[in-house]
Amino acid sequence: MRCVPETISAIIAAMPLYDSTRAFRVARWNVGHSWLLLRSDKSEEHPSTVDVSFKPASAVCLPHTMHGLQIAQVESGDALLSARHLLGRPLTKWEHLFTVDSDAEHGWVVCGAVAAREDDGSSDHPPTFFSGWAPPENVRTLFSTYVDPRERGWRPGTPSSESSPGI
Repeated sequence: MRCVPETISAIIAAMPLYDSTRAFRVARWNVGHSWLLLRSDKSEEHPSTVDVSFKPASAVCLPHTMHGLQIAQVESGDALLSARHLLGRPLTKWEHLFTVDSDAEHGWVVCGAVAAREDDGSSDHPPTFFSGWAPPENVRTLFSTYVDPRERGWRPGTPSSESSPGI
């Protein structure tokens, strides 16, 4: 069975979450924390570094490098049905299907949320821009589907409930 059925690669949302012509690579795939990190390093053409974080990532079907990157969330239709079939189970209420397309490749990630951050070009080799809810100094958020649990009323030490962190 193909990793990326035609129905997934053929369906791209009208408003992608992120669209870039930059080259990206898989920088980290941390199974213990279910974290996938894509990175576009700074270059002569691009004076900044961009990190794209998928967390928690439960299923990934991507090439290790991508030239150009378009990320869209799929909420219904054949693409979602195909991904559920390939996974062998329905998505949980905390999981979402994101298509990840490049100039020549098509892939997807099943995860809780995705976000991208970009530095101002002042650092040489940042370890990651995702070391907490807020971006570090000299880093800006490009987009995010994360919901800060503090914005939903959750605070450390409070009992778990529907308002507890979902990521």
